[in-house]
Amino acid sequence: MSDQPIFQNMGTQSETTSLEQNPVLDVKFTGTAKEYFGIWIVNILLSIITLGIYSAWAKVRRKRYFNGNTWIAGHNFEYHANPVSILKGRIIVFVLFVAYNVTVNLAPEIAGILALLFAIVLPWFINKGLSFNARMTSYRNIRFGFEGKYWKALLTMVILPFVGFLSLGLLLPIATKQQAKYVYSNHSFGDAKFDTQFSLKPLYKALFVSALLLIGSILVIGGFFAATTGILAVLDTISEETLTDPANIFVILPFIVIFYLGMLFTFILPYIYYSVRSFNLAINHLTLDGKHKFGCNVKVLEYAWIIISNLIVTLLTLGLMAPWAHVRKMKYLAAHFFILPDGSLDEFVDRERSEGNVTSSEFMDLEGIDFGL
Repeated sequence: MSDQPIFQNMGTQSETTSLEQNPVLDVKFTGTAKEYFGIWIVNILLSIITLGIYSAWAKVRRKRYFNGNTWIAGHNFEYHANPVSILKGRIIVFVLFVAYNVTVNLAPEIAGILALLFAIVLPWFINKGLSFNARMTSYRNIRFGFEGKYWKALLTMVILPFVGFLSLGLLLPIATKQQAKYVYSNHSFGDAKFDTQFSLKPLYKALFVSALLLIGSILVIGGFFAATTGILAVLDTISEETLTDPANIFVILPFIVIFYLGMLFTFILPYIYYSVRSFNLAINHLTLDGKHKFGCNVKVLEYAWIIISNLIVTLLTLGLMAPWAHVRKMKYLAAHFFILPDGSLDEFVDRERSEGNVTSSEFMDLEGIDFGL
């Protein structure tokens, strides 16, 4: 399969005829920051009042809002999880987390053994968590599904990322490709399977550009740090008395803020570049039932601006603009996601599947394990 995005391959007469019969389906997100703020603030307050117990219901309300406001061809997604089941899962995860930390503090010599056990059980948690999240999501009354194997998950989610780290990133594209293929190709919609196939070449190109961004950022920040050090020396701010001098603090503070923001951007920009490129690549080669195609044209600079500005605004407002940031990001991603159907979408039928494990889903939430942008 070609590594060119599917939107660049439109133009032949046969393809034009196919598009006229089955036009490109846009994804739309109709939620608003104002609406979600009302849900978000109630979720926060009730979770605090109930000492976290309401957080399970808060998650369901949040998921249902975002799913319910995501539309394709006049139909929205739905989320079906039971808050009580999520609460039970969270309690189990919390108990395991506390037990782990207590054990490590009381017997630090077995920390290595626990880390090995964690690596062994991690693939099981990921598989069951993905299965639960998929099965709790539906579109047009048809549930999604995920059926992954333990040993394949161990290879793609644990071994390959570790090898990629040891290779100083040189083998990272291999891990990225195998992870994408494992996650997407083991998902299904009803009885139809998803699949994605692409080569390593675009990933290595993305890795090369990311490395250049990282090196360039380090050089810029290094130069700024050297200049700042010189200015501080001139101001004679080595002594504690001078540092507290109001005449100097307002001169130093902007340099400190810029330095820490620069350090943040040094690592976040290469990460965003590689993540966007790999995500676009996987989605642009994603198919359902071997014929329905998907496309994504997220722009690196646009997405980076959204992520960075969202972070800054959220921090400056002490979190109050978090709902606006979530909605803004969702609207952008939805607007850059497309479906190219090959025939009717009414042909899919649901099938019975295992519902996965809610504890695993909550474990993934706690650890921040995610496979999208």
